[in-house]
Amino acid sequence: MLRLTLLLALAPLVAAPSAAQRKAVSDTTLAMQAEQAFVRGMTRAYLGDYDAAIGQYERALQILPGQAAFLAALAEAHEAQGDVTTALYFATRAVEAAPDEPSTYRHLAGLQLVAGEYEAAISTYEDLLAVAPYDLPALTALARIQQQGGRLDDALATYDRVLDQVGESGAVRTRMLAIYQRKGDTAGAIRMLEALVDLEPDNRSLRRELADLYAEAGRADAAVTTLEALLAERPDDPDALVRLAALYRERGDDDRADALLGAFGEPGVVSDASLAQAAALYLRANDDPAAAETARRLLEAADATDAADGSALLMLGDLRYRDEEWAAAADALGRALADDPRNPTAWAQLVAAHLRSGDADAALDAAEEATLLFPGQYALVRIAAIAHTEAGEYRAALRLLDEALVILADEMPDDDRERGDLLSDIGWAHFADGAFDTAVEWLTKAAEADEPTARLYERLGDAEAARGRRDAARRHWQAALDLEPGRAGLRQKLDANTP
Repeated sequence: MLRLTLLLALAPLVAAPSAAQRKAVSDTTLAMQAEQAFVRGMTRAYLGDYDAAIGQYERALQILPGQAAFLAALAEAHEAQGDVTTALYFATRAVEAAPDEPSTYRHLAGLQLVAGEYEAAISTYEDLLAVAPYDLPALTALARIQQQGGRLDDALATYDRVLDQVGESGAVRTRMLAIYQRKGDTAGAIRMLEALVDLEPDNRSLRRELADLYAEAGRADAAVTTLEALLAERPDDPDALVRLAALYRERGDDDRADALLGAFGEPGVVSDASLAQAAALYLRANDDPAAAETARRLLEAADATDAADGSALLMLGDLRYRDEEWAAAADALGRALADDPRNPTAWAQLVAAHLRSGDADAALDAAEEATLLFPGQYALVRIAAIAHTEAGEYRAALRLLDEALVILADEMPDDDRERGDLLSDIGWAHFADGAFDTAVEWLTKAAEADEPTARLYERLGDAEAARGRRDAARRHWQAALDLEPGRAGLRQKLDANTP
């Protein structure tokens, strides 16, 4: 569908033919004829008849050449047909025809991103900001693309411009924090966390993370002060206890650490209280590696003495899964579900653990049992499809993926991230089945559904390589490597396919 806001913004250009365009027919008549063709084209585009729409737009352009609204509409129509190359051509001309209109730049940049032309998109946003320096959506989009493309210092500078415009923002500081962490710049990360703590002084997770960074930077006194303040507010905070005790031990103050923890977490001590402590720590494991480690130690002790019930085994399986100990995770999760199978989330994780451990047969068995117990559960249908793909049962996988698409559209129609991941899985199943052209089509749809991940870029690169398109493959692999620089496998693919 046409972007009506863009067309309305450019509408005055339709009714303003230049003197050079005047012929025997009056200016008013020309403008009316062009506008009629333009409106007919918009109507056809609204109905999905893009061929007819393109014909009407071209007629309007013949009557009044060079009008930005017509060029933008042609770009939209060709984009809707999947012809990104032609859409880029007309979007570029629309920018040239209306160099002071931000919407034309924004549309062109979006098409450049779809085409994988990230540097060109950055340049287009920079041109837009030269026209409209305070265009906040353009600033945030530029910063995001710079961040994704690995231009981290440029992204930080752009985010600073955003802050200059909007004032302090937790969302912007969080993105900047991620960049400093990616750069390995502990000092910068500390500055961002200090700013975030100022914005959210009651956010204990942020304060714990700040204490960790202080300790990492050798600022033990600041870390201790931060944790002691947390414990002063809530003395039973197990996360702060674990961290502070570790810092005391690093200082050689074992007595103080022991006094702080008491018998908490000591090997061989398994009680209802220690399991309750493990559960409290487990709840904070997402944000706190130290809490996760201590919780796992307590749960392992309980499991070793047969004191772990189904709930404890579920927690233990999840923690092992996070530590990428796939077989051990599957063992704990399997025993937990044998005790109580009424947990679809745990079933999905069990299938995934089997897959990651390389046991496709066990994954299929678990997936079939789970989908029988919980038919129509999106997460289970999707992971079952992945299990069939890994087992080489591609037709069954694609049937399940089609079912997952229907469930997703019904239950989570606005979840672009999940839709993108699911479309990526469909593309990968086609790739595994040897349908490389179809795989690229689905993987491209996944890229259009949401911001592409490194995994999606890698899959696109693999599919393009299978089609013999090495330039496209290298471009996608490089995009994946920019997002995840430590991936040696991606570097090997790039090197092996570079002339």
